Amino acid sequence: MAKEIEWTATARAQYREVVSYLIDNWSVAIAEKFIDTVNRKLDLLIQFPELGRRTKNNTRIRKLVLNKQNSLFYEVQRHKILILGIYDNRQLKD
Repeated sequence: MAKEIEWTATARAQYREVVSYLIDNWSVAIAEKFIDTVNRKLDLLIQFPELGRRTKNNTRIRKLVLNKQNSLFYEVQRHKILILGIYDNRQLKD
């Protein structure tokens, strides 16, 4: 049975911030490309929940690179994949 994707409020806010930043500073087309990338990665996660690599600090949390600038952090739970956040790779020490 496929797991469903669920977003935390923090992750949803971070996602909106990235999209808004891209629209304001780059273009709608770049923002749409980012949205498409996220959607494709989420589709992959539904099929392959263990796709991302485990983080060093908490092995229950996985990191999936979205693009050069951003990574998605998530946790595979019994019936769902919980999206924890989207972070700027330049600020991460994973």
